[in-house]
Amino acid sequence: MSDDLRAVLERLERWGRARDWLGPDPYEGLNSAAGRLARGRRPRQAVIQAYKRAPFEPPPPLRVAPRPNAKTIALVLSGYVTAPSGGAEFVARAPARLRDLSLRSDGRAAWGYHFDFQSRWRFYSATTPNAIATCFVIEGLLDAGDVDQALAARPFLLDELLVDAADGSYFGYVPGDPPLVHNANALVVGALARLHELDPDDRAAEAAIAAAQTTLAAQRDDGSWPYGTAGNLGWVDNFHTAYTLEGLWRVVQAFGEADDAVRAGYRFWRERLFERDGTARYYPDSRWPLEPHSYASAIDLLVLLGDRAMAERVARAAVRDLWLEDEGRFAFQRRARRLNKRAFVRWTNAPMFRALARLISAQAGSTELFLRPAMREDAALLRDWRNDPEVRAVSGTTHEVALEEHSAWLDRVLADPARTLWIAEMGGEPIGQVRFDSGDGEHEISVSVGAGRRGGGAGRRLIDAGVRALAAEGATGRVVAYVRDDNYRSRRAFGGAGFEPDSASDRDGFVRMVRSL
Repeated sequence: MSDDLRAVLERLERWGRARDWLGPDPYEGLNSAAGRLARGRRPRQAVIQAYKRAPFEPPPPLRVAPRPNAKTIALVLSGYVTAPSGGAEFVARAPARLRDLSLRSDGRAAWGYHFDFQSRWRFYSATTPNAIATCFVIEGLLDAGDVDQALAARPFLLDELLVDAADGSYFGYVPGDPPLVHNANALVVGALARLHELDPDDRAAEAAIAAAQTTLAAQRDDGSWPYGTAGNLGWVDNFHTAYTLEGLWRVVQAFGEADDAVRAGYRFWRERLFERDGTARYYPDSRWPLEPHSYASAIDLLVLLGDRAMAERVARAAVRDLWLEDEGRFAFQRRARRLNKRAFVRWTNAPMFRALARLISAQAGSTELFLRPAMREDAALLRDWRNDPEVRAVSGTTHEVALEEHSAWLDRVLADPARTLWIAEMGGEPIGQVRFDSGDGEHEISVSVGAGRRGGGAGRRLIDAGVRALAAEGATGRVVAYVRDDNYRSRRAFGGAGFEPDSASDRDGFVRMVRSL
């Protein structure tokens, strides 16, 4: 993991700790004076949207005093125990704070939000626990090792959220026979699966598997799931799809169910809800709005599934699009023509804190090799590699490159959609680069490994990782390498990565080697 993402995490942690991770929420508008006066679905929704969309803290009567939020505490708790950084006091206090915020007693636990809310299908109050908040709290408690309090929420999930319907059982968003919301159902079955691994329970396992099958049966032909089954809940978006996939993946891990469907859903999510540079689109057919909530949910899922290279790409896109350098936090939302800088905590900065902490923890000390897109900030590093005497001796061009010349070259590469340039990292440190110049069904590969990283198969691993990553981007055809006749080390590296000599080379002094995608 590069130092710049670590620095973002550290600054974000300081920002949150300075206010004890307490702050506004985009959906708390009904806590305002105007919200308390609103009656009926449409007036309540109007207040919520006015509060949410305001580009700055709204004045009275829409102003709201911040209150503790159980999901926020759980997100930050998970972040601190994953990659501790100044959070010992928070971690020590969090379980008791969550116990105080529980909306059930007598040995049971359940959590909700600190505000009344009017959804498209129902009004529920701040005293109503819900599936989303409860599942996130269960996850935070389990991450922190408080298994007993997490298990205390299982009766709420089974006794108050389980709905027996004609089309299959499912777990509702809130108690009281609500419509099926797939991401809520999937998060509950995922929480039950994780609890089952720690404390097996046959009733919970059967209910989780049956409810998972209900959501699996609703998967569309393209691999997606709608938000819900009611007529006005048919949309598909990024972070709700990530929630659904995460819950179902935990069912796969615990019970061996749904593997093929989850893979199909994952393919849809990766192909339709992300751009090549890691931008997390909100909808399949529209990138706007860009929100940290989408980026954070994506990073969490990608780390869980082991796709750390893509997780880092998404993290870098989030920083590029939404990080406020002068304030040390993330903005709420970017649209095509404006940036909303509201300082939301539960929805924005707490999820990004947990996601970045998990990503950095996953990368720390790793001997795995990960690729990330090159950036202009890599210019000096790439130039140092390019000007290494050993690299120049075996390159097609052997002169030492000046900074101005190299910067202009890098700008051209980054702007050209036919050229792909990745930085390879291992254990959080850059070790080399791989570039592809594509055209007419062939992709010419160029690779270099830093001087201190050569030997031990690093070049072969980098070549193989680059080809696999290119294929994962949807490229087809053949990868072509031109290697100097006398560069036996590179010829062995390419051969070990599956390349074979081709017909007579069209470049004097170079061997042409190919590998099919």
